[in-house]
Amino acid sequence: ARLNLTGFYYDYEDMQQSVFVGTLSLLQNASKARIKGIEIETMALVTPELTLHMSGGYTDAKYKEFLDSRLGNLAGNTPPYTPEWNATGGFTFEQPINDAVTFEASMDARYQSKIYFHVANFKHLAQDGYTLVNGRVGLDFDNKYSVALWARNLFDKTYRTDGQATGAPFGMHTLIFGEPRMYGITASAKFP
Repeated sequence: ARLNLTGFYYDYEDMQQSVFVGTLSLLQNASKARIKGIEIETMALVTPELTLHMSGGYTDAKYKEFLDSRLGNLAGNTPPYTPEWNATGGFTFEQPINDAVTFEASMDARYQSKIYFHVANFKHLAQDGYTLVNGRVGLDFDNKYSVALWARNLFDKTYRTDGQATGAPFGMHTLIFGEPRMYGITASAKFP
């Protein structure tokens, strides 16, 4: 088993932040920000075939000073793309069937809490917390050839990955969504 624990504290002066104004991305001085938190990572070899892994983190991130001529005082807001909580966990399993063939399976899940896409922390330009699950099963042949079935976003979660305040030129804000459920078959070969 292995355990890693990390704590961090950042105190920013003259932090720069990109802010969309219409269709232009402008670099602005966010003055002061503080980011602190803790991260933990663990891995355990439960049996020679089964490995479990898990990690997680807590982040407290706030602007201490941020005056914007259009948006006002943004002190106390959370910087974009910064979840307060995040966690991942999963397993890998490898079982030899015979001297040449190995069965392989893995699954992982990733959670993140709410994030904002804009420095103003607009509720409509945000993503609430969500979890994604991925899985894979396959066969490895003599460490040269492999075939696997895989799925990403197994439960077909709808989630946003980005959003911008482009309302002025287009009459609406822009939101970008993550991949829906994806699945397929992968075959590979290794050549010396």
